[in-house]
Amino acid sequence: MHLAILRRAGLLDTRRAGKEVYYRPNYVRMVGAAEQLLAYLKCQARCEE
Repeated sequence: MHLAILRRAGLLDTRRAGKEVYYRPNYVRMVGAAEQLLAYLKCQARCEE
């Protein structure tokens, strides 16, 4: 279930080979998500001051 959530979010790329499914991280999307999270956390920290 957790792989499906990450795949739908675009954080994983998949490749099917017969019955097997291979997962690979999508680093570009992961960096983008991390940057957005960092910006959000910085904003929250400023709002609490």
